[in-house]
Amino acid sequence: MVLLISQGSYTILEDLNRVERLLKIVTDDIFIFFTKNSMELIINQSQRYAKMRAHTATHLLHTELATLFPQTKQAGSLVDSDYLRFDFYADRLLDKMEITHIENTINNIIKHSSPVIIQEMSFDQATSL
Repeated sequence: MVLLISQGSYTILEDLNRVERLLKIVTDDIFIFFTKNSMELIINQSQRYAKMRAHTATHLLHTELATLFPQTKQAGSLVDSDYLRFDFYADRLLDKMEITHIENTINNIIKHSSPVIIQEMSFDQATSL
């Protein structure tokens, strides 16, 4: 039995012998092919890495915003391979000098190609950093 999940709904395929070849698109960069006896996962690496870079940029942006707004919290985001939106709470708008400073600081971090350290931790540990 195979359980396919897509956008909150699911389908159960109980008899894979009747399924010659099924393509299931999970996201725009991950595809799963099912055959009678196997499953193959295909990842569009260029899109995946672009999304990883944008996701890392949200962390850099959030860190830099916290220097101006110590109590700021992320309110949402949209991370895609060619688009990034970061929503946050603040008590005022950023002025042009602050925006330029944030852009320059983050671009300098990126230019230095600092290594990314990945750590698994609890939510409480992460929010205390």
